Amino acid sequence: MSLATRHPLTLRPKSSDYTVLLWAIGISLLLHSSGYGVYKVGEHYRLWDKLHTPQWIQRILHSLVPPRVDQQKKRPEREPPLMFVEVNPVNAVTEPPKNAKYYAAQSTRAANPDADKDTDVPKISGAQDKVLRTEDTSRQNPVPLQPTPPPPKPEPAEPEKKTETVQQHGDMTIAKVEPETKPKPRTLAEVKRQNPRLSTVGEKAKQDGGVRLKNLTSSLDAIGSPFGAYDAAIVAAIQDRWYALLEERAY
Repeated sequence: MSLATRHPLTLRPKSSDYTVLLWAIGISLLLHSSGYGVYKVGEHYRLWDKLHTPQWIQRILHSLVPPRVDQQKKRPEREPPLMFVEVNPVNAVTEPPKNAKYYAAQSTRAANPDADKDTDVPKISGAQDKVLRTEDTSRQNPVPLQPTPPPPKPEPAEPEKKTETVQQHGDMTIAKVEPETKPKPRTLAEVKRQNPRLSTVGEKAKQDGGVRLKNLTSSLDAIGSPFGAYDAAIVAAIQDRWYALLEERAY
């Protein structure tokens, strides 16, 4: 056989090879577009949410894939910040209220003299809306500072006389002396009289609302804490100094 009758060795593809390649590309595009179309239709009609993996498959997956452990530990939820308010010591309670939005020197419960609503905030019938205050407090006449008087000289002690107490027949116990307690105020005037300085100077705020608990004066849900007492002292000191500077300049 001569060399002319043999097929020459070449890398050039034939026309039939191009046809097979085009058919493969067309079939691949058809399959991918069909799969994407089925996925979008199922997502539109929420078909995939209704499908659930069988329990035996879930058990196999859990056994093969260990549960994911977060690298960062969950931080404890921080308590929401509270706002400082001044409260009337007469309205102090022993048990602090739950879910309070304010803190103060003493714990108080939300109350109001009268209310036509039942909400989570008390009704305060004031005039200003800048500072949350529950009472009107006017400035008292300032008393100038006086030097501390010297301590009194101790008087010579007299010798104690021994007195014999005669206990009557049948007296087995000694009566205890009860401490004197101030009567509970029943009017707002009595409250202010017993507590001449309840808070710093200011006007009562205006707040719409109403709670079931009734009292002579309006009060808020506040949690008492040492920080509240410190803030109250700071506010009072700053206000006293401010009025002193105004008096020096004859404002």
